[in-house]
Amino acid sequence: MNRVAKLFAAALLLVGGAMSATFSTGTAHAGSWRWCPGQPPPSYGSIHTNPAWDPTVCHDYSFVAPNHVMEGIPCNTFVCPPGTIRANETPVTPNIGE
Repeated sequence: MNRVAKLFAAALLLVGGAMSATFSTGTAHAGSWRWCPGQPPPSYGSIHTNPAWDPTVCHDYSFVAPNHVMEGIPCNTFVCPPGTIRANETPVTPNIGE
């Protein structure tokens, strides 16, 4: 019985460690940027945008080609943490005049 309890405890630790690694990698927001009022329109290298979003509040975004941004913090994991959007569900924000 003692051996079964030890195996069960080891299995719980293994599963708990794997779950912890999964959730900790999901909280990283690599590739997302933040724009706030008063800053110039988002640009990065040869990518220059002028998103048609509310200019009175801050926005989290990431760059997509050609010269557009996707608003929100993208998530590429199975379980997305609060405040993020699945990358394939993040809408592309049109530029002013489009």
